[in-house]
Amino acid sequence: MRAACIVVLLASVASGESDGCAAGSEGSPTCRAHVSPGDATSLLQLNSLKLETGAAALTTRCSTDPLTPPSCEVGDWTDWGACSKTSGWGVRTRSRNVISAKSSEDCCLEEGETCKIGEDCVPEDCKFDEWGPWGACELSDSVTCGQGHKSRDREVKEEAKCGGTCAPSLGHEVGDCEKMCPQEILGKLCVNVREAANFNNKIEKAMVTLGEKEQKQSDSNGDVCWDDVATGDYKLKAKHEDYVDWTKTVSFDVGTSDGAPPEFTGKFVDMVKKTTGDWVIVLKWGEEGMVDLDSYTYFKNTAPFTSADIYNHCKLAYDTAQKKLNCEGINSKLDQDHCFEVEGKYTCESHSKSAKPETTTLKGVDGVDGEVIFQVVNHWGSKMCWIAPGEPLPSPNFPPKDTGIFKQSKAEVTVYHGDQLVATYNAPDDGHWQWSGPCGKNPDASAEEWWLFSIDRKTGTVTPCDCATQGPGYCGGCGR
Repeated sequence: MRAACIVVLLASVASGESDGCAAGSEGSPTCRAHVSPGDATSLLQLNSLKLETGAAALTTRCSTDPLTPPSCEVGDWTDWGACSKTSGWGVRTRSRNVISAKSSEDCCLEEGETCKIGEDCVPEDCKFDEWGPWGACELSDSVTCGQGHKSRDREVKEEAKCGGTCAPSLGHEVGDCEKMCPQEILGKLCVNVREAANFNNKIEKAMVTLGEKEQKQSDSNGDVCWDDVATGDYKLKAKHEDYVDWTKTVSFDVGTSDGAPPEFTGKFVDMVKKTTGDWVIVLKWGEEGMVDLDSYTYFKNTAPFTSADIYNHCKLAYDTAQKKLNCEGINSKLDQDHCFEVEGKYTCESHSKSAKPETTTLKGVDGVDGEVIFQVVNHWGSKMCWIAPGEPLPSPNFPPKDTGIFKQSKAEVTVYHGDQLVATYNAPDDGHWQWSGPCGKNPDASAEEWWLFSIDRKTGTVTPCDCATQGPGYCGGCGR
């Protein structure tokens, strides 16, 4: 079966052919039908084509083909294709597919006709309506603001004529755009560098780093400030040749702390001076924490503590005479006591409205058998536990209530030995807690205790208290 029936007419002035068919090898026409006067390509048009061009290729229509078998079942015609010429006479074609036919049958599947593009038919591209509005700024999946792309479209108003073009890309336009990032609000963060053993001694020329920001040096007042700090958490580090390196994560909120002094924000760097073997224990707790937490240090020589003798040996606390004790080879000192002042009420002489370290220094600990144990006590709770509601307070200045919960006080204890930080303990996760329930006489109070660690005086090993297993960390059973 032939795939198509294309009958070519070779017309020339010399031959004078006018039937629309090309001659076969034996001089007979190879097409099945001649061009009819009613066809789009008439003999008059053909003669005109010969005169204008001297030669042309024409095709006949299958609809006039008497030889097409009636059993050929074919589909619909496609649209006419473009004219083969952009000016003058040319040819255009169309085609159709076989639906069913006998294998021996020839079905005419393609036909054509002449076309002319002359002075009265100039190629024109299609015409478009006005552009529609720009769409939203589109960004890549990995970003939420910044540079992106936008697009807009327009509809075809008039189709192309006489072989003109109408590329789909002409109806779509892409442009650059920018989606503004939320403006980051920056503030000023200041910290104060001071001695842990005496917070009145400010440290000058300490090199302080806040996150990835520029390292700065503390001034004569111990102050360091950054002007371009966003709300967030930052790693704060300080170095000084005379002090142990200091590191802590601090939080900053532009809305509440912008430009505020350290006395308001609690942003202090409390550094411990390097020694040749002293032990320094620093207790701090948060601004919103307890009114008063107290450091208790127990120590003895010759052997570790037992549950029977922990209160029968040396103890350094806030109520020790002059806050100093030289006992069993250890020269100890509570360098500074601390409590918060709340609405003009307080529980200690060295009260303040901002956080300050409560620091203990021990000399002569190393090199002998024995043990040192460190404990933190809720001062307000331990006093009020024995005072029923409505009974007189311990003193006129004593606060009538506490300001927080011990385990939520953000209490932190850091342990230094010589020129090294050797341990850090944080409430409520570290150490051993006991007596956490309310007191029987005063349900608003609790005698809760936080037992933290023991130091083996012979080896210098620091072990967290568990108060249950004999050996390192037994801590004398935490006094039970």
